[in-house]
Amino acid sequence: MLPPPIPRIVTTSWDDGDPCDLRVAELLRARDLPGTFYFPFIGYDGRQTLTYDHLKSFVREGFEVGGHGMSHNVLPPLRSKEIAREVGNCKKRLEDILGEPIRMFSYSLGHYSGSVVRYLKEAGYLGGRTNRMLGRKLDFSPYEMPTTLQAPPLKIRRQLPKRSSVRRSHAAADLFRAGHVRRELGGTGEGAL
Repeated sequence: MLPPPIPRIVTTSWDDGDPCDLRVAELLRARDLPGTFYFPFIGYDGRQTLTYDHLKSFVREGFEVGGHGMSHNVLPPLRSKEIAREVGNCKKRLEDILGEPIRMFSYSLGHYSGSVVRYLKEAGYLGGRTNRMLGRKLDFSPYEMPTTLQAPPLKIRRQLPKRSSVRRSHAAADLFRAGHVRRELGGTGEGAL
């Protein structure tokens, strides 16, 4: 007798509240895929973010909206009071706008610490997503949720050192070309990106 199949979880997450997320939501919807859109009130590098009406439409369409801080600041270097404001005010404002609980938080640039996790818990978040790559197991703290693959915008990848292992670990297309993902997923990786 064969063992029962291992459950597979497929979800996507999108940080920064960029207006391009409207197209991402359209593509996910067309493929019946779930997604979480993490929203900061002030965009990365001061960029424009989605409108509140866009966020409301995401929720109506079944997507999840999570917190990403008030101002996309990296949290660990901040004072305790600032961390509490970044995570707590973000959650409260999103809940007021959307009329539903905000359960998840994505750490800006993936940076977090024990004190940041403590403030997430105090604010009432149920978990936090990191940018730790190639997570394949379900035995992680809900406040240290890894990703499987992460592909930052090309502009960011170009700023990383050319011969660095860091560059390889951050670009999904590079991982496929280098064969890392093919080995991890047990397939060829062809056509996946």
